[in-house]
Amino acid sequence: MKISSNLERGIKRIYPDATLEESVKKIVQSDMKRRLLSFELIDTQYKKKYEMEFDDFFKNKIEDKAPSFDEEDDYFNWEMAITGIKELKEELNKINTEI
Repeated sequence: MKISSNLERGIKRIYPDATLEESVKKIVQSDMKRRLLSFELIDTQYKKKYEMEFDDFFKNKIEDKAPSFDEEDDYFNWEMAITGIKELKEELNKINTEI
């Protein structure tokens, strides 16, 4: 991996005892965890707002219904969060199991 010397120095300040690859792995994990928390917060907010899980929301408010604009907008945002949670957890698991 080729990176600039300034970037390499910056990485060494964050993770002084790690190799470059280990440092990049930790940076990627950290960012993915941050994004995961953001999606989980969105999921929690919608669960509280509608007092149900996403699948129940879809069945009760969206599927074969005429949802309001807000319900439809919330559905797309909530679905994005649910998908993001699933994908990030899968990717983090893959990264965490690498040697």
